[in-house]
Amino acid sequence: MKINSTFTAAKWADSMKIWEKNTSSLEEIILGVYKSIPSFNTHYNYFRKSPSKNELDKYIKLNTDSILAFTFLLQSDHYFYDQYFDAYIFSSILESSSTLDERAYKMLFSALISNYTNDINLYDLSLDELYKESIKRFNKLFEPLEKCGLLSKYPITNFKEFCKKENTTPIETIRKLNITIAPNSKLVREVTKSLIIDEINSTDFSFFSELSEKIVKQNMFNWEEDETELFGHTIIRSVLNKFSKVDIHESWVNLILNQASDPRTAKNSKLYLKWWSRIDDKLISRFVQVISHGDILIFLNALSDFAKHGDKEMARMFDSRKRLLVGLSLQNLINESRLFLPLSVIEYLKKERPGLNLDFVGILNGSYGKSLIYLKAGNTHIIEGSHNCKIRMYKDKLVREDLLDSKIKQWEYDQLTVGMEKRHYIKFLEEPFAKAHDKNGKWKIQAITFLKKSLEFKPEQLMTEKEISSFRYG
Repeated sequence: MKINSTFTAAKWADSMKIWEKNTSSLEEIILGVYKSIPSFNTHYNYFRKSPSKNELDKYIKLNTDSILAFTFLLQSDHYFYDQYFDAYIFSSILESSSTLDERAYKMLFSALISNYTNDINLYDLSLDELYKESIKRFNKLFEPLEKCGLLSKYPITNFKEFCKKENTTPIETIRKLNITIAPNSKLVREVTKSLIIDEINSTDFSFFSELSEKIVKQNMFNWEEDETELFGHTIIRSVLNKFSKVDIHESWVNLILNQASDPRTAKNSKLYLKWWSRIDDKLISRFVQVISHGDILIFLNALSDFAKHGDKEMARMFDSRKRLLVGLSLQNLINESRLFLPLSVIEYLKKERPGLNLDFVGILNGSYGKSLIYLKAGNTHIIEGSHNCKIRMYKDKLVREDLLDSKIKQWEYDQLTVGMEKRHYIKFLEEPFAKAHDKNGKWKIQAITFLKKSLEFKPEQLMTEKEISSFRYG
């Protein structure tokens, strides 16, 4: 994987699991110790009964020794934090600073920092003086927080940049700085998400990426983003906005397909509604071009296997057939596609490439091992087959308009080849383009001539060197 960044996050999944386990164990130990103190136990149980905010504020003012239990819950339970913490409560606690010990202060500011969700900090609570006074009391306590940017005006951004500079993850940084912040805190999630997007933006998608595996291992697609979206939507948009060509490494294509499904499947499916219904149509079309290129490569692999083990004449013609399909795709001329494979090939692919998404593949019957691929290039419909199948092209009209209907899984070989060709002539009184792949290459020049009627492209990118020579000088 090529990353144009100094940031890498080695062993992310392992460090996350270890730190989560250690943090959880540490919190249980601390809670056990504190609960042995009668006053802590009393206050802790009171706060767990969900009093109103007014009642809670009065309780804290009357029982300043309850602040330790309160700050422990703020730090360890973000739901409790969301329910009770606000500027008024913060002010009440800081006004009691003369009775607070270092433990309570540490947990209070750990709670505040843990719950950062964007570049909004303590100064925005309009409690500048109280905040500054508390900093003076325990200056050493806050030195590591200042060092990594967590007490700055832009804590999320500055902490992220600190992690990148130190070449470490947020969790590892927190551990090294001896700060108690839970790995599932809002802060860690926000910084981690920001780092992931930075890494996506500096990734070369032509190569295998460990980052795509990291996203899967951490289940990042299902992290919350806001009230209406998940982090997976941000990942999809970020990745697709960076795609500048169709020749993308399959690790990225499979990441999106396996997490969000193939957008060509039914639009009322749960996965489509969850993911693709929130993605811009232009980005979806771009991704369909990318997966169509993948379909071509799968089809060509099937054709290659036959060419290697079939007759020598077919093997010689393989490069010519490959150049036509790949050449069209690399010029961004393929808008849509669908594979039609015999069950034996589908089972083989499932075994050899278990991560490959085959949801949109049609099951081809009666083909005796042959495979077909449908491609839409502008207004031209192409059906190419493996073995000695003819290449067929239809301009504008197509008798079968349901070739991309994901609900239809079973297909017959004859109905997509000879049958469709005959029905096309009967219905439109028009002969489609249908040529066998002759060894002298005339089919290729005829195919290019047909395509030129409706598409603009560089013909040399569809031909082998030998064909280019024949086309110019033959």
